Amino acid sequence: MFSMANANQPWGDCIVVGIKDAPMLDSVNFLPDPPVAGQPVQFNISASLNTATNMYSNLVTAFQSDAGIIYNMDVYRLDKNLSEVNLTRTVEAFHSLPANHVISVNIVDMNSGDSYGCVSFTRTG
Repeated sequence: MFSMANANQPWGDCIVVGIKDAPMLDSVNFLPDPPVAGQPVQFNISASLNTATNMYSNLVTAFQSDAGIIYNMDVYRLDKNLSEVNLTRTVEAFHSLPANHVISVNIVDMNSGDSYGCVSFTRTG
């Protein structure tokens, strides 16, 4: 099980429909915080994975409602056989991002749906 070592505050368990009991990612930071609608958000992600990535492994960054309705998301394919992930990714925030939203960062096997690690950030206006 991962432990969250470093992240924007406040952060919490994964809020992604279909993902339960996902391990926490080691470190996820993003700027600006809170994101500005329609503007780029830079994410810095570091994680030690319990299982190496495979051909279906992706980093998924989503802007969504607290009910799990996805406003927009970015899917980035990861290399195979990674046991460590250290990357910076820039994602555009949803053009009509409401003040109350959730940002979820998930490393997931898109074939099985299993999460390598995930964290969510709830933002309120």
